[in-house]
Amino acid sequence: MTIALDTLFTGQLIRLSAYGTAVKEAQARWSEDAEYQRLLASDVAAPRPPTFFDEEDEDENYAFAIRTLDDDKLIGECNLWPMWNHQNAWLAIGIGEPDYRGKGYGTDAMRVLIGYGLIGVVLAVMFTRLSAAVELPPSATGQAPIRTRFGLHRSQGIVLRLSLLFVIDAFAGGLVVQALVAEWFNRRYGFNLAQIGGIFFGTNLLAGLSALAAARIAGRIGLINTMVLTHVPSNILLLMVPLMPTPTLAILWDCSARRSCLRAA
Repeated sequence: MTIALDTLFTGQLIRLSAYGTAVKEAQARWSEDAEYQRLLASDVAAPRPPTFFDEEDEDENYAFAIRTLDDDKLIGECNLWPMWNHQNAWLAIGIGEPDYRGKGYGTDAMRVLIGYGLIGVVLAVMFTRLSAAVELPPSATGQAPIRTRFGLHRSQGIVLRLSLLFVIDAFAGGLVVQALVAEWFNRRYGFNLAQIGGIFFGTNLLAGLSALAAARIAGRIGLINTMVLTHVPSNILLLMVPLMPTPTLAILWDCSARRSCLRAA
């Protein structure tokens, strides 16, 4: 199987290219467009210098510039922000140039990104089809052959159970995003934006403290036990949040379930 790298990020209307100075200069111009900010991230339109976007390079995100195939014009951007604790990612696609909106360029960029992800799935399937011929012969390593499955030997059971835990946790936890929780607090208890912001501030503060405690917990009971024994109580508490009779208890349960040391792993 041969993958042409020059067409890997190319669609019918656009191609994805690397970030650069030109993108940051365009971002500075697009940041003053209220319609673009509303469609992309609900941010307030305001003048921002190109250096403002240097901070985004420090994040663990994958960013691409969107260029037209016809004249290689820079018309937008797309970003992937991985959420490693849930094994998924946020995707943002923005067409900054007004003349190119509503004409299929953003949709084509989405197709390219989905195609890139499907290639990863194909490669994973191909990996399962590999035979022992890809490994060094036992005579070259001086060790007796070991029967493995998916590259695992004695740790198969542990990896399987942990993977199943991550699958369930990622599927359920990924649905409980902050926007949904904020909407729930507003509808259920009538909290305003300032009050909801205070709740999220407290949960993030507890998350920082829990990160300091995670290493100590793992040092005492082990990494695997830490992951299992913290995620299960956390998800149980999260399920109980809608059942709380008062807003105070709902906030305490939400903090404990979503951001406290119970999710330190």
